[in-house]
Amino acid sequence: MPVMIRVRARRYARWSRAPIDLVLVLDVASSRLEQVKQGAMFVVHNLETEDRLSILQSFQTHTNLIFPLTHMSDQQETIAKNKIKNLSAIDYAHSTIEFVPVMETAYQILDDCEDDKHRARSIMLLTDGLFENKSLSSTRLSSGDYPTYTIGIGSDHDPRILYDLARSGQYGTYSWVDGQDSKGISNAMALCIGGLTSIVARDVTISIKAVQEDVKISRIVSGSYDHVLDGGKISGSITVNDLYGLEEKNFLVYVKIPMAQGMLRRTTKLLTVKADYYCHVTKADVKTDQVMVSVKRPIKVRGQQIRNIFPQVTTEVIRDNVLERIREISIQSQNEVQGLEIIRDKLKSIQDYIGDTEDTVEDGKDKCDELSMDLDDMEGDAGVAYMLSWLSSHQLQRAAMTPGSSSTTSFSFRTTRMHNMIDSVESAPV
Repeated sequence: MPVMIRVRARRYARWSRAPIDLVLVLDVASSRLEQVKQGAMFVVHNLETEDRLSILQSFQTHTNLIFPLTHMSDQQETIAKNKIKNLSAIDYAHSTIEFVPVMETAYQILDDCEDDKHRARSIMLLTDGLFENKSLSSTRLSSGDYPTYTIGIGSDHDPRILYDLARSGQYGTYSWVDGQDSKGISNAMALCIGGLTSIVARDVTISIKAVQEDVKISRIVSGSYDHVLDGGKISGSITVNDLYGLEEKNFLVYVKIPMAQGMLRRTTKLLTVKADYYCHVTKADVKTDQVMVSVKRPIKVRGQQIRNIFPQVTTEVIRDNVLERIREISIQSQNEVQGLEIIRDKLKSIQDYIGDTEDTVEDGKDKCDELSMDLDDMEGDAGVAYMLSWLSSHQLQRAAMTPGSSSTTSFSFRTTRMHNMIDSVESAPV
């Protein structure tokens, strides 16, 4: 039986968030440089004095340090913006880019920081070109030491490498921006910085324990987040590196429960759930109150068993099944020579699955329809980029940008801070 555990972070406030160390890596050709400059200056404008920023620009096999890692005081904000305005255009049409040197430089900048668990360190990479190196193996980048948020621009970038970079960084996302969308680049960067500047909990551990000996935890579903299930299947845990303000995560825990003994046992206690996390405000680890999870046993009416299943749980089970099937397609499309038509046929089979299941969860029909619309977009000419960006978002339950993505969908994962940040793009002084 699936049990859904929902984790929701507290509200964001400027004084309560974790400071960040961000390395911004720009690898963009001349045709889109002005749009990237606007987005980069928007990022600078939305950093606080406690935050630190470094900016790198890639020139094929060379790396240019535009701005060293520096606290963003008013004076340094002005200097950083002037550096961005003076960025020169790069014209590498019809050539490939070696991304390893610039990314290793970004890693080294964060390595050289003093060891401070209070700061959240990450990398944001923007690129619109193809990469010469197609593998992260045997490079420093495969270690995944720092969350890496990748933004691919236009149709010429390599979506699989950017997806792998985000995945190697454990908790980064891959966003895809239409090169013809004048606001797309700034919106994608606003979405990312809106999240990074609203971290209210770090090093989150959700602990789950069976209450009775005959209750067993058979499986934990946590997407890209690490989880552990002990050998006796009576306890487990899920690790989340950070949570943005008001961000929610749903996790599925499958349990085996004993048969009810007699008519008196109408409720069975299943699990206890609690969470530990580091709070920037108190500069200390915080332990939440323990929550008891119980289930009402089904009753029989005239020989028919009646079950009441929460639609939120059923919808999450459907989303997880769709996620796993799309993940398998992405792996197969990488390892096999498959035409677009074959991928479309497999996506069609997932559409059929959604259609067969949505009737069982009437209250969740809107969410099933949203999943179907996402699959329709994956069947387009840029299906691989859309698919990998969708995967990146759903595996972490964290917002990523895709062309035409709506902020109103239930599965957009956008927080209030992200909405507000995107809304402020046009009015921000740069």
